[in-house]
Amino acid sequence: MIEALLGFILVQTNPTELELESGQSEQIEVVAATMTGRIEGFELITRVIPEERGYFSGGIFVAGEPGLGIIIFEVRYKDQVGIKAVPVRVKDVQEGLSPKEAVLSVGDTLIFSVKQGTPEVWRVMPPWLGTIEDGVFVAENPGRGVVTLKTDAGFHKAKIVIEGPESEPGVLQPSEVVLFPGERVSFAVSSSAVLSVDPPDLGKAEKGRFIARRPGNGLIWATWEEGGKRKTAKSFVRVLPAIFLKPGESMELPLPGKAKRATVEVSGRGLTAEVASGTLILSATEKGYGTITLRRGEGKNRRVMPYIVAEKLVSIGPREVSLSVGMDFKPQAPEKGFTFTVVPPEAGWMEGDVFRAGDWRGEAWLIGVKANCESGGFVHLIIAPK
Repeated sequence: MIEALLGFILVQTNPTELELESGQSEQIEVVAATMTGRIEGFELITRVIPEERGYFSGGIFVAGEPGLGIIIFEVRYKDQVGIKAVPVRVKDVQEGLSPKEAVLSVGDTLIFSVKQGTPEVWRVMPPWLGTIEDGVFVAENPGRGVVTLKTDAGFHKAKIVIEGPESEPGVLQPSEVVLFPGERVSFAVSSSAVLSVDPPDLGKAEKGRFIARRPGNGLIWATWEEGGKRKTAKSFVRVLPAIFLKPGESMELPLPGKAKRATVEVSGRGLTAEVASGTLILSATEKGYGTITLRRGEGKNRRVMPYIVAEKLVSIGPREVSLSVGMDFKPQAPEKGFTFTVVPPEAGWMEGDVFRAGDWRGEAWLIGVKANCESGGFVHLIIAPK
C-alpha cells in the first residue's frame, strides 16, 4: 500500500489506484496515522483532477468521463496535514470485460469476454471464490471479489458476488509488512491455510510465508477451516525498490508497469545489470554498493534503486521514515564502522551520524554499509515541505 506524508500524518488508501468504466463506482478506504499509531476523527478533504473524471462522496468514487486523472485525499488532524494521491483511469463503456458485474450461486458457470486486447492471464481474487479458465468462471464458494484479465492492451476486471453464507473474517499476522525483493515473511496462521498473492507477480506464497519478487504494493490473502467454518484474512504488503545480494548471487525483476524495454545503468561497484525480454537481470560480482538507474521511454520515466552486495542485510533503523525539509533522522548503526550515503545527494546530508533532510520533495534513500561491505542496510526516506 502506497504511503504519503506531509508533516507527521501517514495516509493510506485501499485500493491504491482505480480503473473503472464511466458510471461505475468503488469504495475507497482512507486510513491515517502518526508515528505513534492510527488516528480517528480526522477531517478529510477530497479533490478530483480533472473534475469531469468523477466525484467522491460518502467514501465512494463514481467514475465520470473517460480519461486519466487523480483523486487528492487531504487529511487534517489538529495542526497536522497528510496528503495522498490516487491515480484514476476511467474507461469508455465499450472497453473491459463483459459482463462487468455478476451475481451467481455456488456451482454456477459464467463466460466472460473481453472487448479489446488479446487475453493472456485470467485470475479470481480472492481465489477461493472459484476457478476461471479461458474466460469460463465456475463459482465455488460464497463471497465477493473480482475477476481480472491481463491482455496485451492492459488489465480489466469485473465484480462478482457468490450468494450464500460468506466466510468469517480472520486475523493474519503481521497485518502489514514492508520487505525488499528476495526477502520473506512468515505469517502466524493455521498450517492448513492457503495463501495467495494479489497481484500474483508481486511474489510467491507457500507454506505460510511470502517471498517478495518485485517492488510494488499488494495483498496476501489467506483462507482456512476453523471449527467447521471457513475463515479469511488479508495482509497489506509493500515491497520497496532496494536490492540486497550476497556475492555470487543473482536476481531477476520484471520491469515496472507495462514496460517491455528499458536502459539500465549501474553507479557503484559489486553489481552488473542488463535488461532482456522485459526483465532486469542483476548479478553480484563482489562486495560493494551503489545505485541502479532504469530509464524507459526516452529517459523521461526513471527509477533509481539502491543496492548493496554484502554478506548480511542488517537494520539501520525503520525501513521507512517520513520527514519534512530540515528535519533530522539518526540511523541506528548496529555496530561501529558504518558509513552512510544519501541517494540522491540533493535529498539531504549527514552531519556526523545524523541525516538532515534538504530542500527536496519526494523519495530518497540512506544506504548504510560497514567497512569492506561485510554488512549493510537501507532506510527509505519520504521528504515533504514543511
